[in-house]
Amino acid sequence: MTVLDLWSEQLIRFLLVLGRVGGIFSVAPIFGQAKVPVQVRIIIIVALAAAVAPVSGSAPQFTQASPLPLVVGLAREVTVGLAIGFIASLVISAAQMAGELMDYEIGFGLSGSVDPISNVQMPVAARFLQMFATLLFLVVGAHHLLIQGLVESFGIIAPGAPANLAAASRPVMEIFVEVFLTGLKIAGPIIGLMLLCDIALGLVARTSPQLNLLMVGLPLKIGVGICALAVGLPVMGVVLTHLLRGMYGDVMVAARALGH
Repeated sequence: MTVLDLWSEQLIRFLLVLGRVGGIFSVAPIFGQAKVPVQVRIIIIVALAAAVAPVSGSAPQFTQASPLPLVVGLAREVTVGLAIGFIASLVISAAQMAGELMDYEIGFGLSGSVDPISNVQMPVAARFLQMFATLLFLVVGAHHLLIQGLVESFGIIAPGAPANLAAASRPVMEIFVEVFLTGLKIAGPIIGLMLLCDIALGLVARTSPQLNLLMVGLPLKIGVGICALAVGLPVMGVVLTHLLRGMYGDVMVAARALGH
């Protein structure tokens, strides 16, 4: 093998690793946020790819006659990276979904503000819980788990190796269902409390028809909802922390499914 062939092999391996790393960090929490400067993301992606490429395993040989196999391999690596990054982003989505369910019950549904991360309108509680989950993502070291899962995914799926995307749909769906149920569990107690408030206000309306429930009920529900959110925040933190710490296992399950 000549020096030129060796450099060509290393360059192909680096490009394949770069595709997977870029796919992960284009949708992963914090790293893939729109407000992170593009230059910073490029530096992080290239630096991680350069660090991971030497230990990522050997890349398949591509013929120099046509670049199509290399392009297909790059597209496959980006898809694998997107799948892993999507799993990591589901945890933040669970907190956001729980907040949106709370907002509709508390009365914050129409008080949305523009989220600077996604540039979409988001209610108050959803925005707060999204920020809370993002902070927990850093506090519990989930970004380290994500990078660890990225490195170990190359031991399961070598750069440029075929990936069974159809087989990965089942574990990804199971992870999605788990995250969705976690969001419901987080929002469930506050939704139940708001239902009790509605029942109490309905009974008050029957006994005192002259009372303006719109003027009394809405501030009451907002006050009770904010107090319930403050009281339940430590429990929500424990639930989200458990979900974040299980992210590494979820990434490994998806990677093994992709490698079958």
